[in-house]
Amino acid sequence: MRCSLNELLLQGANGILVPGGFGDRGVQGKILAAKYARENSVPFLGICLGMQIAVIEFSRSVLGLHDANSTEFDAKTKNPCVIFMPEVYFLIHPFYSIHIVIIFFLGKFS
Repeated sequence: MRCSLNELLLQGANGILVPGGFGDRGVQGKILAAKYARENSVPFLGICLGMQIAVIEFSRSVLGLHDANSTEFDAKTKNPCVIFMPEVYFLIHPFYSIHIVIIFFLGKFS
């Protein structure tokens, strides 16, 4: 059985942590790590962006929404599974200098 480089790097891991971050840099690799964790029963902890990654991976792999994405990475995605809600952001903005509230929605939006 052949393994991808990602699988070789993750083999033997006792757990996978995907931390927060901003922008789409490295997102596809993080999605592969989340998929590896799910398929191999490896404990996974996604913090902020990491949780978004887990939701995107699950939506694509398990729910069959192959183009599922976050509106942060693809504003025109046909299957947004993570969306940014500016109305919530602007309510808390005076108290925080960065947007720390992420609301997760699973499912299709029209």
